[in-house]
Amino acid sequence: MTKLSASEDVEPKSTNETISSILRNICVTRPSASLAIGKKGKSSETIDKIIVSAREIFSEDGHAALSLRKVAENAGIAVGNLTYHFPTKRSLLIAMIEEARADFAQMSLKLFENPATEPLDTLLNLLELFISDARTSHRFFLQMWGFAACDSEANDAVKSWYRDYSNFVYYLIRDANPALTHDQRLGAMIQIGSLAEASKVFFNIGVGDDPGLINAEKRYRQLAIKFVFPNGRPT
Repeated sequence: MTKLSASEDVEPKSTNETISSILRNICVTRPSASLAIGKKGKSSETIDKIIVSAREIFSEDGHAALSLRKVAENAGIAVGNLTYHFPTKRSLLIAMIEEARADFAQMSLKLFENPATEPLDTLLNLLELFISDARTSHRFFLQMWGFAACDSEANDAVKSWYRDYSNFVYYLIRDANPALTHDQRLGAMIQIGSLAEASKVFFNIGVGDDPGLINAEKRYRQLAIKFVFPNGRPT
């Protein structure tokens, strides 16, 4: 699998190609597909149904309240059918995180498929995707962070997910403003990442018609431009 690290020197012209390769690999290795390999019947469909059911319960009640029986009942399948694919609660929860990662990778991929798009526009579109997704998935992410805090395997899965996108943002910043130093790129990456993650918290506690939340995508785009061009954007 292709990897991308903020400590590596990647040519600007290959940034989109490298990121697209990483995202495609995440998509094709999603649990609903990989766990069905070699199994008969509608295994992929069943696995997907189980993961969707688990995510619904997990998002509402958290990992502690989730049980395999609850997930099976919610999915409308027998417990034995569920445990055939996921023998433990932990294996199901890890697969659920990896499936969510693949879902977001699928949404992200189209942003990197047009080489004519300017790096800054790609970066801003990616930030907007973070924010718009947070509007509907903030409860899942809050529960995921809680689970990752007490489970080492979940922690590794979440770190891998976030590490990828942190590196994507770093290189888009580098391509958008080559004048920035490595430390300045890292600083801008942290600031933009903080905007995206903070939105999940505010969508969870905020009032739905609050003007600041309604216009979050626009406001965050404006802030991101200031982070990428701290001395002003060239005209």
